[in-house]
Amino acid sequence: MALCRMPWRLMRMTPQLGVPVARSVSEVGEAIDKLGKANWYLAMTIDREIYGPVIVVSKRGGRDIGEIARRFPDSISTFHFGLSSGITPDVVADMSMRLGTRGRQAKNLKHLVEQMFDIFSRREATMLEINPLACSGDGTFTSISSRFVLDDAAAKRQPETFALGEASDEVSEVSDSDSDSVLAEKHGLVYVRMDGNVGNVVNGAGLAMATNDAISFEGGASANFLDAGGKATKETMQQALGIVTRDDRVKAILVNIYGGVSSARLTGSG
Repeated sequence: MALCRMPWRLMRMTPQLGVPVARSVSEVGEAIDKLGKANWYLAMTIDREIYGPVIVVSKRGGRDIGEIARRFPDSISTFHFGLSSGITPDVVADMSMRLGTRGRQAKNLKHLVEQMFDIFSRREATMLEINPLACSGDGTFTSISSRFVLDDAAAKRQPETFALGEASDEVSEVSDSDSDSVLAEKHGLVYVRMDGNVGNVVNGAGLAMATNDAISFEGGASANFLDAGGKATKETMQQALGIVTRDDRVKAILVNIYGGVSSARLTGSG
């Protein structure tokens, strides 16, 4: 299971070589040949179109969900539910009917989804994914690989979970390049190292993406994505510029601050 506190690390902005894993959680598994050949995809996440949680299931697991959607769109089933009501008998019945589960398999799937909801709701996750989920002939489900994405806004309410990736510990365990991301997070910044040589400091994620696009459109290549946020101050700007200037690849720095979001006087003094 990979514990990911920063979902933006999973975006295509991540360098080709990827980013180091600071911590991992593992458990004793079973022999793969005993698990059967059926691999499912099972996830619990937030449907942004209806602003609510959803369960996503496919019997074509073992591959990226994007590939599943592209190659086997009809294999994907979605089941919406309420955070307050949880996994109700109606949700379970709908899953059993549409997925064709019976007997022990249906019972085990119900138990698994209920366990996922318990983790999803108590830990305030935005994504809990099992892929592949091995389904054996006797109806047993076994998680082969899972991914858990936390909501950063829940850090103060989930101190124990977030302590697993405490910034002070991570800095000593990851490479110099990735430690910049950790330091940025500590100061309320979002930093992603990229492959170019034009550093940039921007306030607002949307404006930051547009700035990177503009650099690329003009023939340049960004060295980073850095969102100083809507509350950029003299101190955060100093930290942001410090992170960018530490990168030996940077030949120029573009600062793009939208005055309607942050005080230009405060950010300019940094």
